[in-house]
Amino acid sequence: MSSKKRTLRVGVSDESPFIVCSVQSTLATEFIQHEIISCPADTSELLIHLKKESPDILITDFSFNLDRSDINGVKKIEEITKYHPDIRIIVLTSQTNQAVLKKVLQTPIKAIISKRDDNRELTRAFRWICAENAGIYYSYQMKELSRNSLAGQENSLLSPTEVEVIRLFSLGYSLIDIAKARKRSVSTVATQKYNAMRKLHLQTNTDLIKYVFAQGLI
Repeated sequence: MSSKKRTLRVGVSDESPFIVCSVQSTLATEFIQHEIISCPADTSELLIHLKKESPDILITDFSFNLDRSDINGVKKIEEITKYHPDIRIIVLTSQTNQAVLKKVLQTPIKAIISKRDDNRELTRAFRWICAENAGIYYSYQMKELSRNSLAGQENSLLSPTEVEVIRLFSLGYSLIDIAKARKRSVSTVATQKYNAMRKLHLQTNTDLIKYVFAQGLI
């Protein structure tokens, strides 16, 4: 009986050609028996490509284009798993926003790796998936981030007022505009925004906007 391992098709999708080349080089060196191909970075093009040519494993990042015509990164992964449930996804990302990471971890991915990790983490994740282990593989950098993200879940519940304030702010309204619309003082609205960010462990307005998009609040 032959012990030859089945050849896997591995797709690599990332906005950075350097990352794509680096991933392909790493995998080609460690796993010469597998076919490693480039996939489109654009979300719409990627989804079309997967309909025509579906890999066994997809290594991809998730990004946030604040243009509403684009699909945000978390939604992209949800779309892939909805229409291609057999694809095993490895997320390779530079994202450190705990609220966004928590949302990603709710999707059926198989591994999550930071772009700041050593390349060996990618090969470990690949072996983890090939061995059909249960659960998600966390790289060294992602273990602590994910642990903090999940630990803070109970403290992330926002009041309806806080949700509305951060939603309007992310739509481009100033605190003055929000205060006028809600018939509240600017200081009250500023406090509500601050409290929401504190509960969500967000440090910057950019992080806040990414969180709002990831949650589908706008």
